[in-house]
Amino acid sequence: SERTILHHHRVISTILNTAVQWQFILNNPAERLKPPKVEKKEAKHYTEEQIQYIFELLEDEPIKYKTMIYLAVFGGMRMGELAGLEWQDFKSENQMLTIRQSSQYLPDKGVFTKSPKNESSKRIISLPKSVVSSLNQYKLWQNGEKATLKNLWIDSNRIFTSKNGEPMFPDTPSQWFHKFIK
Repeated sequence: SERTILHHHRVISTILNTAVQWQFILNNPAERLKPPKVEKKEAKHYTEEQIQYIFELLEDEPIKYKTMIYLAVFGGMRMGELAGLEWQDFKSENQMLTIRQSSQYLPDKGVFTKSPKNESSKRIISLPKSVVSSLNQYKLWQNGEKATLKNLWIDSNRIFTSKNGEPMFPDTPSQWFHKFIK
């Protein structure tokens, strides 16, 4: 694809620029090549009617996933941002949610917390009352799970966790949503 060719052009050009700096070659031959123009495509998205239908179907789903999808839709959040949310980021009385970190998984590092994708990804989101209500209901449910597990609960302070309280795997929301859509 054009995007792949552009990526390879940039990598090769960077390597050759380093070779010029280290004086292995006199000039960068990649500078004489014109990289392909990549046509920007509109991101895939659901229509208003489709979202309304999804919300209707979510009524019968577990509160955890229902709340995740509400936040993804109303907050425009990436999956890693959802997984990185902590309860301190949610201000119920103000109906605000702060996005300040993201969760990521790498095979050699496991699940870890990092800054969001870019600086503008750090933001404060105003939430509709329905989403705040869902988050509050979810918090009650999560507190019940914590009480049931007692000392087996690992308190990560994350909003979305695995069954024992550990930070949720960052791909969990998209894996669940893919099955839900099917």
